[in-house]
Amino acid sequence: MAFPAQCFGRRARDEFGVEPSDAALATRQDRGSGLPRRTIRLSDVIEKLNMEVNAAFGNASISARLSELGASALPRSPTEFRRFIRKKNERYARDIRSAKIAAT
Repeated sequence: MAFPAQCFGRRARDEFGVEPSDAALATRQDRGSGLPRRTIRLSDVIEKLNMEVNAAFGNASISARLSELGASALPRSPTEFRRFIRKKNERYARDIRSAKIAAT
């Protein structure tokens, strides 16, 4: 859903230095992200970060320090990590519901 230029109005011009029509165009879903063509994609950043972190896990001094702290390295891909987190969230949500824990 695209936002009409009126949504941005004076605020876009005063706070961000862009005309309302430019701000609305940058949020349009049907015309791309509105970002420059050479903008780095988030998925590229995640892949690079994952590669570097997994390489660090292979470093003996980092592994030793993690052991000292009672932790262990679990190198995995972003997809595997997402699956791991989703599984943990489902488990904890089930435990919270069965214990009838509620926010106060």
